[in-house]
Amino acid sequence: MSLLSFSRGKTGSAAGIAGSAAGKTGSAAGKTGSAEKSRAGALIKSLICIAVALALIAAGAPKANAVNVKIAAFTFDDGPHTTYTPRLLDGLRERNVRATFFVIGQNIANKRHLITRMYDEGHQIANHTWTHSALTSLSDAQIRNEIARTADLLTEITGLTDFLVRPPLGAVSSRVAAAAGVPLIMWNVDPTGGVHPTAQATMTSRLISSVRDGAIIILHDTSAANVNSALDAIDTLKARGFEFVTLNELFRLKGVTPGNGNIYYSAYNASPASYDESLIDRHWAAAAIRFVEDTGIMGGDGTGFSPNRPMTRGVAVTVLWRMATIGGLSPPAQQTSASQSPSADQPPPGGQSGPPGAAGAFEDVPAGQWYTQGVEWACANGIAGGYSDTVFGTNDNISREQFYAMLDRCRVLFNVQMPSVSPAASYIDDARISVWARQSVMNLRNAGFESLNDVEIFRPGDDITRAESAELIMWFMLMSRTPAAPA
Repeated sequence: MSLLSFSRGKTGSAAGIAGSAAGKTGSAAGKTGSAEKSRAGALIKSLICIAVALALIAAGAPKANAVNVKIAAFTFDDGPHTTYTPRLLDGLRERNVRATFFVIGQNIANKRHLITRMYDEGHQIANHTWTHSALTSLSDAQIRNEIARTADLLTEITGLTDFLVRPPLGAVSSRVAAAAGVPLIMWNVDPTGGVHPTAQATMTSRLISSVRDGAIIILHDTSAANVNSALDAIDTLKARGFEFVTLNELFRLKGVTPGNGNIYYSAYNASPASYDESLIDRHWAAAAIRFVEDTGIMGGDGTGFSPNRPMTRGVAVTVLWRMATIGGLSPPAQQTSASQSPSADQPPPGGQSGPPGAAGAFEDVPAGQWYTQGVEWACANGIAGGYSDTVFGTNDNISREQFYAMLDRCRVLFNVQMPSVSPAASYIDDARISVWARQSVMNLRNAGFESLNDVEIFRPGDDITRAESAELIMWFMLMSRTPAAPA
């Protein structure tokens, strides 16, 4: 079953690890002879294979891990309702929120347009059976029929073929799960406590106090109290840093792959950075990982590539330095720094700017380390700076928006001419991009970058992973060798 078919969404384009960094202390710029020729050949070969590799990536379901961002899923049962479903959809659209609707098959008659609207507005449509009968009271054949009738109708309307199922009344058992043969979705936040009806104010208060990162929330789009409490709680929780996504996206970002016949109450993930290295060729960024490994820009530490581990500031500037050196990128003769960056009025990502050679003053950047030259290069060219005159923050993780800003400064430094693409990618949490990083993020998006790992939300403040940075670097290297289209 493909998670991507559950809802409509975008599927477009480590502390201390900098690609065998600990063992690489020489300057890449100084490598010559056969090794340099071999690396150049690998770079050319990798660039030629990018188009094929991207096609292979697109065939698989992207996986991600949300570490710093708080996400949860609102789910609404028993619709569609003629009055309250449109009202709820209006409120969700105004708030840039995606939700999941568990619809009852026999309720869809004369309301097919509401299913179409849910789909068109990016919500996930799921199956709440045909008659809303307790599945524990039905035979296995009856259970399958209840699910299949609704699924067939939803497929007819949307073209989708796979739908999560929620057992009506929460009546579930191992027999029901086995007979259903699809992932069964329960919940871990119910503001009614199972008592219907419950006062709107009580529901709102319970939602605000009980929603946690990874929560699955149950409500109904069948009453004013449900709709109003949901929208009121969303306003408060978004102000506290939450984003609300479909179940599909919640599971994806939490590294959970729903299995047929299994029951899920939430989407908590105990080890978001772990990855089975034997499956690296199936990773959503497999092509990008191969590219940065083949070119020597990034690599593993002896145990594997660790694609889901976060990048540190020391790793980030080192791989960008390697990208520039190995890729033969150099600033125009008249340009010696990235001072023309769109955000040049702000300090480089992470802190203070400094004069060339300022890296030598950082107490956490001793001479001769694998990251020393990368830090010196970044500071000298305005790509990044320290937190202060004496601290660079070598081992601190770097956010996604910070890495975008660094890469955009590389674009300016090397005078890379990029195409203009319209419309550019956009996500429901774009308002959370920091002011200083917004233009840099948009510069890369406007040039056509759209991560395979971004579906509903961008997560600007989340730690960027090694896989995500590899994807950006591969794309940047390709763009730096592609003539810009005439204006």
